[in-house]
Amino acid sequence: MAQITQRAPRRTRAEVRELSPAELEAHLLAQDATVIDVRTVEEVAEQGWIAGAVHVSADVLGAQADPSREEHHPRLDPQRLTIVVQQVGGGARSNEAVEALLGLGYRKVARLVGGIDAWERAGYPVAGRARWHPDLPTR
Repeated sequence: MAQITQRAPRRTRAEVRELSPAELEAHLLAQDATVIDVRTVEEVAEQGWIAGAVHVSADVLGAQADPSREEHHPRLDPQRLTIVVQQVGGGARSNEAVEALLGLGYRKVARLVGGIDAWERAGYPVAGRARWHPDLPTR
């Protein structure tokens, strides 16, 4: 069962759930959530990604998640459950992404506990593991 995160900033603690890889898979199968991968393009290219996830680097999330902006990503909807996937670490990038989403009016926000590493350790597939990503310039 999803738990309320204890690492999120105090203001968001009651609004943000932490999901296990199995819970994330259930949402993917039900197609009732949008998964946002906030890692850098280089991290995604090297480590792969969860099939169906929208890759929006944390540094441009504010613009692409904002429906009023020209840069808005069409798959990001403040009315849908939005699940943040990040790199394992201190959680700073994940916290910033959650804060940005909540600040833009997203009210159903969750994050994957342990990030992409936990997803892979749990045996779920990782797509596109290569040193190439469509957003990287060709070398």
